[in-house]
Amino acid sequence: MNSITAFRPGSRPGPRSGSSVSLWIFSLFTLILFIFACDSKKTDDQTSDSETATDTESDSVIAIEGEVEIFTWWTALGEADALSALLNVYNGIYPNIDVIDISGIMGDGAVAMAAIKERIDNGEAPPDVMQISSGSKDINSWIRYNNVIENNKLQSLDFLWEQENWTVDYPPRIKETMTGNDGHIYSVPIGMHRFNNLVVNKSLVPQSPTTYQEFIAAAQNIASRGIAPVVICEDPWILNIMLHSIMASISPDLYVQFYSHSLDVSTDAGQAFLRSGLERFLEILTYAAPADATTDDRSCWLNATDAIYSGAAAMFFHPDWVKGYLTSLGFSPGIDFDSVAVFDTAPLFRFNVDSFVLFKDAQNMDNAVGFLTVVGSPEGQIAFNTIKGSSPVHPNIDQQSALWDAIAASTKQQFDESTYRLWDLEYLNQDLGMIGSQLYKGTMTVDEAIARF
Repeated sequence: MNSITAFRPGSRPGPRSGSSVSLWIFSLFTLILFIFACDSKKTDDQTSDSETATDTESDSVIAIEGEVEIFTWWTALGEADALSALLNVYNGIYPNIDVIDISGIMGDGAVAMAAIKERIDNGEAPPDVMQISSGSKDINSWIRYNNVIENNKLQSLDFLWEQENWTVDYPPRIKETMTGNDGHIYSVPIGMHRFNNLVVNKSLVPQSPTTYQEFIAAAQNIASRGIAPVVICEDPWILNIMLHSIMASISPDLYVQFYSHSLDVSTDAGQAFLRSGLERFLEILTYAAPADATTDDRSCWLNATDAIYSGAAAMFFHPDWVKGYLTSLGFSPGIDFDSVAVFDTAPLFRFNVDSFVLFKDAQNMDNAVGFLTVVGSPEGQIAFNTIKGSSPVHPNIDQQSALWDAIAASTKQQFDESTYRLWDLEYLNQDLGMIGSQLYKGTMTVDEAIARF
């Protein structure tokens, strides 16, 4: 199905069993009555061996019962499949735990968070564990719920990080962003997505552009064939991501300064950086066509990705969760499509880490802790990320092994070789989503946009 409006070159787009244990104990007691005095050491040795065998068995299957309720907004193809793979690992260890998955808000973390807050404000118990995606930003909004410092809704996970040795295994930056303003760790990471990312249909653009000049040449070639070089969404959060990437393509060095608020935008250099980025954004829009409108709860990024899959558009500025969706549709990574760093941004790796938090009022605390243990494990992260399109965060995972496709291996290599690694914290900057939206609609000029900074 075509998921894009008609493209006109040069145009601007519109707006375990108890009975067996009892029998064993009874038999052992009877045996002790006859041979205790002469063979107690042998009995002790047998008991020790039996305990060791039981402990070994419990390492792989844990026979506790009950349920655990989890909440995410992973409901699209690829996302839902990845979550199912993670839950399969959990159920393999905890086969008697009933997982209640209440995920059901597609593609929109802000809407998802609002739904859980409404549930809590109505006096209902929260889910046991919940996905978050903005590190300490989201964590702090829950430990200071409704801006009340005494109203912490989350359970500290300091004990779990120590128990699983994550404080040693994980890089300090990951631990830092799983930590709240009060110094306690509240979250467990599952996977990382690159944000300065370009998705490319390789049948239309066989060689992904690494420079802006290569991008323009490819766009002009595609446009001459009556196909949209770029698919775009009007959603401000999607335009925010796109505009950040384009600003970074002007100069990764200056972008890092801009992102960290250390660039004086009133200077000639600052003004030139802003103008170049905003004008490049407008130029790219002349090669863009909007994805089909979304009429239900389906996020526009899915419609835009459908356009890449169908061949109605060649490229899409969007994070690499698109990879999981395209793969689930039937595309082969590195063969049918590419997922690469946006042109001229290779020294930069702007990323986001999805993670899970545990609510203080969780109704199934022990089972939830077991789930979080799987989330932070290499086994759980391999099962999840190989499908989701994201990169695992646990360092003891070899992403160059046969488990990973070419795009996954390349992404990890680029992360390792990057000069700048920026955790995606959109709230640190001016609202580029709003600016991008108005530039897109033609209701703001470049000069007016520059004046906002």
